[in-house]
Amino acid sequence: HEQEVQVDFNLQVTEDFTWTLHYGGKKLKYGSGELLNSLPEFIKSVEHLCIALTAIDKCKVCIGNYDNKFQNLMTKEHFRDSGSQVIAIVDTTLVGNRTIRHSQCEILILADEVRCIKCHEYRKRLHMMVSRLKQQQHTDTTHPSSHANYRFLTPSQLCSRLRNLHKEHENVRRKYERLKKRLALYCDSDGGVEVDDTLHQDLKVIMQENSSKFSLSPDSFEKVFWEQQEQAASVQKASLMRWHPLMIKWCLYLRHLSGSAYELLHNSGLKLPSQRTLRDYSYISPTSIGFSNQVDQQLMEAANIAECEEFQKCVLLLVDEVHIKEDLVFDKHSGELLGYINLGETNNQLLDLERLVSDDQNQELASSIIVIMVRGLFTRLCFPYAQFSASTLSGD
Repeated sequence: HEQEVQVDFNLQVTEDFTWTLHYGGKKLKYGSGELLNSLPEFIKSVEHLCIALTAIDKCKVCIGNYDNKFQNLMTKEHFRDSGSQVIAIVDTTLVGNRTIRHSQCEILILADEVRCIKCHEYRKRLHMMVSRLKQQQHTDTTHPSSHANYRFLTPSQLCSRLRNLHKEHENVRRKYERLKKRLALYCDSDGGVEVDDTLHQDLKVIMQENSSKFSLSPDSFEKVFWEQQEQAASVQKASLMRWHPLMIKWCLYLRHLSGSAYELLHNSGLKLPSQRTLRDYSYISPTSIGFSNQVDQQLMEAANIAECEEFQKCVLLLVDEVHIKEDLVFDKHSGELLGYINLGETNNQLLDLERLVSDDQNQELASSIIVIMVRGLFTRLCFPYAQFSASTLSGD
């Protein structure tokens, strides 16, 4: 009975003393990896041959990436990058199991290593692919916004996807018709003039060609306003517009004078930031009843207390009353009902005690706001410091 001989590797030396290593159907040469670079480039003696064989015998094969979590990715034999170049392959010739191996895998590594550097670096990309595959499996493949390929959908999923796309198309069409009718009604009621595409493009060209002919100072607000109007007219969506800080300050000032007047200018054809955009710049801190540490910090910055002389730190506290409508408002940020009398923690407890003694459990709605202002005696400081909701100025 003859025993079958198994050859692990084959080292072939040519006439010019160069060598080729055949390992598991792979051809490896000098320069194919860090380990093979440590071997003699030319085998010219028995000593060189012994060095090469000893080094090869001590090494092992790179296992690649055969983890169980990567098994779902092995449905294809090649992995390509964005340039359609093969960057990794599914290999079964060396380790016995299906494994994902980098196209520049060194094959042979030292005995204390697990995989080569190329396969180790490619594991990050494989983890991203596994995460993306899980997200696709958890998303509804029949939703119109799904990016699932039609090839991987069942006939029932294809029918559901088609119905959802048809519904979305109808919703978009109805919305378009409503907006078209509103625009036509707006133009007819306000005496608007409809221009064709040719005239529209001519007006834009005239505006762009003559923008440099205006004798405006480069640092003036008029120059900034003209450039902002030109830029806003050229963008496809209002959300893509980036407003200049001077425009934001000017619009905030206009809205502070009159919100309705600003809305009228905004709808008249001028390109101005929306109320929602201005709200992001005006409400920099949440409003609250009573005193706040954040307001204290703003007061210190507004007074520039670090550079003030001692006499400039003298201020007056002014108390004023603003009448408001009695009503309740729900604050979605804090989850509180606003509109009840709120004079601070200590005064609120006294009011609760007074209602308890008088056997009156009804909480009274506020009809006025008490505002405490800080005014500088020797500076122009004017700062609204705190506010309290009450029924009268006396705090009753």
